[in-house]
Amino acid sequence: MDYLRFRHSWAIARDLARPAPDRLAALRLGMREWSPREILGGLTGEWVVQARSRLRIQQKRAAVELVRVTQALGDLESAITEAEQFLMLWPTDEQVVERLLDCIAAAHGTRAAEQRLADWYAEHPDGSPRLRAYIRDLATPGRSQRVLGRAAHLVVPRELPSQGPPLRGRDNTLDELVSAIGAPARTCGVFVITGMPGVGKTALVRRLANLIKHLFPDGSLHLDLQGFTSPDTAPLAPEMALSHCLTAFGLTDIPSSLADKAALFRSILAERSVLVVLDNARNSDQIRSLIGSNKRCATLITSRDRLCDLTADEEVHVTEIRPLANVAAKSLLVDAMHGEVDGEADLLLEQLVQWCSGVPLALQLVAARLRNQPPSALGGFVSSMGENRAAVLDDRNRLAVWPAYRCSYQTLSPDAGRLLWQLTLYPGADISWGALADIARAGAIKDVHRAAEELVTGNLLECSGGAYRMHDLIRAYATELAEADDTGLGERTRERVFDHLLQNVWACDRVLAPDRGLPIQPCATVEPIRPKDENAAMAWLQQAYGPVMAAIRLAREAGQHRTMWLLSLAVMTYQWRLNLYAAAEENLSAALHLTRGITTPEERSTLHRMLAGCCFNQGRLGEGVAHLHRAIALVEGSGAAADRLSLGRSLHTLGLVRKTEKQEAEAMEHLHHALDVLRPLDDHPTIGAALECLAEIHCDRGEYDQALDLCFKAQAAFQLSRDRNGRASVQRTFGTIHQARSEPGPAQAAFRQALSIYKDLRYDRNIGRTLCALADLHIETGAVQQAREALEEAHTAFTRAGDGFAESVRHRLDTM
Repeated sequence: MDYLRFRHSWAIARDLARPAPDRLAALRLGMREWSPREILGGLTGEWVVQARSRLRIQQKRAAVELVRVTQALGDLESAITEAEQFLMLWPTDEQVVERLLDCIAAAHGTRAAEQRLADWYAEHPDGSPRLRAYIRDLATPGRSQRVLGRAAHLVVPRELPSQGPPLRGRDNTLDELVSAIGAPARTCGVFVITGMPGVGKTALVRRLANLIKHLFPDGSLHLDLQGFTSPDTAPLAPEMALSHCLTAFGLTDIPSSLADKAALFRSILAERSVLVVLDNARNSDQIRSLIGSNKRCATLITSRDRLCDLTADEEVHVTEIRPLANVAAKSLLVDAMHGEVDGEADLLLEQLVQWCSGVPLALQLVAARLRNQPPSALGGFVSSMGENRAAVLDDRNRLAVWPAYRCSYQTLSPDAGRLLWQLTLYPGADISWGALADIARAGAIKDVHRAAEELVTGNLLECSGGAYRMHDLIRAYATELAEADDTGLGERTRERVFDHLLQNVWACDRVLAPDRGLPIQPCATVEPIRPKDENAAMAWLQQAYGPVMAAIRLAREAGQHRTMWLLSLAVMTYQWRLNLYAAAEENLSAALHLTRGITTPEERSTLHRMLAGCCFNQGRLGEGVAHLHRAIALVEGSGAAADRLSLGRSLHTLGLVRKTEKQEAEAMEHLHHALDVLRPLDDHPTIGAALECLAEIHCDRGEYDQALDLCFKAQAAFQLSRDRNGRASVQRTFGTIHQARSEPGPAQAAFRQALSIYKDLRYDRNIGRTLCALADLHIETGAVQQAREALEEAHTAFTRAGDGFAESVRHRLDTM
């Protein structure tokens, strides 16, 4: 029972969140549980010896802590008395002797401590010589005030500024930090709060420091390290920062060297529970000498820099502050309007929130402007900010946003500075490493990794999920830098962005449609990706689709019509797979109009044929047929291989359309003509597609043997190509023929083989079509539940593809 009571008291004493007097009372109560008799007296055995040793260590640890807390509270004579009593229990223990000497030196001076040590050596001549070195260190000129660092006569600094106005949207972050700092068993003493410029790090740490200052009875220090104050203000040197800290404790005899100052400061912190706030740090080197090892202290650091060097060397708790959510941001502006917000004003405030992008510094600036205007002026203010956001955010006052970004920009190396504004020319929010590297090389940046790391470390660029992202306001500021470039680098960067996107989209298209020839040439300055399969190609295109579409628009606006045309062609396979026919048609129509003077007849024929496919898939057969006739007219009569190839493909497509319109004779004529043209050219995918179309016509006529024969020939043609979509399509046709021949086993096997390929290709529209055919087969064989399952899956596939046929499948399910 005595041991359990001691453990309870020891737990209270170790809780740094409790006031020091409470901890001292718990220590004294716990020490009373130790009997002067031998620990575990009367017991024998090896386990008793081990247990007795562990218990003595715990007893001694509590005794030393009791003396330390008594000393820290200023009761030096009681601390000396207690230390002398404990020295009677452990007469040769160096830690107890050292603690006694500290108390004597603090209360009566170094000479008295030297005399007590001499008395101790007289009683213990074999005592450790380390204690002589320790007492000499205390007596060394220039270091005598290290003793005062343990004395009660030092000033208790109270330097925290006011906590400031209430914070919006930071409750969870504050709660987490307060819990981490106040944890009884805290093992970390350094807390870094980092984030982009203007995100509210200083306001957060002021509020946090005021919430936890009661946990640190020996005082609190606050320094503005001026790391990013202004381009004209140099960061505070570590020597100056340490001088400030030592002076705050009331010291006057301060060493001159950085090493001695740091050692003296650490000695003071080692015996105290102090809160140290280091605001606005430039880098790890500036603050390293200001960090002690005593975990009873806490050091709060704010910096735009992520301080990666520090976190690699020290045990550090890092909190990254993000921009405010829209609700919190809007509430700040509503308060500035004194709550006078109607429906129209509410919409205007939402626009301001979007323009401020959740950055508290920008929101405070806007709120300050709103407080000085009547509610009726809100519309005009929003209009002015919409016309020139930079003019509002670059206002010449302490809240200005652009100067804060300018200060960070001017600390960058030349390479990192160029890369920052070059990245704004990429037409997408997420920038892959490959895109960043290609862009950097346009600016002749030698060490791309270092330049990118500098931007990320400085919180000007975020790296997350395998891509880089720039905050909207930083992008707006950097865009101004790009617009001011007069070296030609901006134009070279735009060209490199177009080349990067074109080469990578083309690399993906070659995987998705390997037999499709496009008039694109490799680019020596770009190293494109190498997708391992169609899934990888589709995944890359999904991530890059937004930037590709934006690049097509930018190329059109810049008069880069060839780039616009080639990008439109290269991305078309992806668009068709995802049922994005309207977007493909818009791009191809513009390319057809704008490239009249730079394209050959064969290239224009290809554009018409692609446009025909877009029209057909949107249900506009007439327009599609018109495009096909123009495609045929452009190359008909030419003997050039490229022109003949375009002619054969257009004839095949026209035959397919006529089959859909039930004009079988004309369809067969066009298809046979297409085969005559294409066979000498070895265009195996289109040959296979034409043979498959003929097989479907014969199947519709009930000529199943001929249909199967043509299907086998189509299959052989597709085997000579890399067209997996064609192989799946011919399997589906095999299934249709076997179903018509009342052969459910082979039909189901063919449908499932087709389905397997389509799923691998993630071709949702064709997945849905094949599942519907499979459902029909199940119904014919009486497997209604299997038919329902197939239709449910088909509905999901059509919905995923955005295909209107999903509604018809749903109706069919509802009426089964």
